[in-house]
Amino acid sequence: GQIYGPLLGAAQTLSSKAHVFHWPLEFPHIFFAEAAGRKGFDVVLGNPPWEVMQLSEEEYFSLHLPEIATLAGATRKRAIAALETGFPGIFAGYITEKRKSEAGNEFARESGRFSLAARGKVNTYSLFAELFDNLMSSHGRAGVIVPTGIATDSSSSAFFAALVGENKLVNLIDFENRAGIFPSVHRSFKFSLVTLGRNVPQASFAFFLTDPIQISDPERRFDLSSSEIELINPNTRTAPVLRARSDAELIRKIHTEVPVLSRDGEIEENDRWQLSV
Repeated sequence: GQIYGPLLGAAQTLSSKAHVFHWPLEFPHIFFAEAAGRKGFDVVLGNPPWEVMQLSEEEYFSLHLPEIATLAGATRKRAIAALETGFPGIFAGYITEKRKSEAGNEFARESGRFSLAARGKVNTYSLFAELFDNLMSSHGRAGVIVPTGIATDSSSSAFFAALVGENKLVNLIDFENRAGIFPSVHRSFKFSLVTLGRNVPQASFAFFLTDPIQISDPERRFDLSSSEIELINPNTRTAPVLRARSDAELIRKIHTEVPVLSRDGEIEENDRWQLSV
């Protein structure tokens, strides 16, 4: 039907300001190629931003009015409200950024595009990781550099469990930034090289590396299938964080021989340990 002109114009203006990128419209020959059996990209590679999608008043005003950033709680909120009459330009800029943050969170949580990654405090790295997964073709591979929390944090557990359960995880190589691999990232931060694919029988892991050359050390790497990850961490299906292949062999044997302490939803009579909290 006929679209109301001013509405269309406003939508186009806002999408331009928001730098909206519509993948199927930008790459129709990739996303509408079912006849060729190659829908999606064969290679998706990137280092996305690692940012919590939540506007911080302290962070925003530290750049615009540092004296407000140093205030606490209700005092800071009253000072921000007073800007509407005292500094209307700064106030309008803050309201615009606040609206952007809220709209971004609303889109991430409610659009259906990020059904697994938009949990807890939404972080852009987890959204990009799910996007990369969705952009791959049936024969493709995706490589993404993200914080190691994607495999260990509760907010990412649903997405990681889906990767493991659907045999999409190829490898996860974890680094500590002590040697400054990323100079602008804090030295205590942990990040991982994550590779995704399709129909992967088992995933390769390595943790606590400090130099890329250690990737080739066979004693630092170990493989786990999706069933083994579920056996070791049945409640979260997050990755077991181990330092060596021998540790993986030991923990695999322990969990094969000894029942899990507590399984979510376990029927009481089947709970062999009879634990109470």
